[in-house]
Amino acid sequence: MFKLLQNEDGAVAVIASIIMVCLFASAALAVDVGQIYLTKSRLQAAVDSAALAGARELIMTGNESRTRQISRNYVTSNLGEEILPAVDVERNSNTVTVDLEKEVTFFFAP
Repeated sequence: MFKLLQNEDGAVAVIASIIMVCLFASAALAVDVGQIYLTKSRLQAAVDSAALAGARELIMTGNESRTRQISRNYVTSNLGEEILPAVDVERNSNTVTVDLEKEVTFFFAP
């Protein structure tokens, strides 16, 4: 029995399999986190351009409904999909706030 415990045949295979599982798990995590940051940056660019276009329209015309429509059009044209943002227009302070949410689909995580 003592001789069986000292036998180290196959120990490298066990260690290599543990390392491979850790490597694949960290690669999957990196891909999914990268997908989150990519989606966030695309949404941020769309929201920024929509807010700037809406603020310009608000200053030029003062029409709140047209400002909301232009902001929504900019979000749709930047993202290439129909996502309706929440557009808040404050005419007194000449500010336009655009809020947008999107659910991220992961490649590896459930």
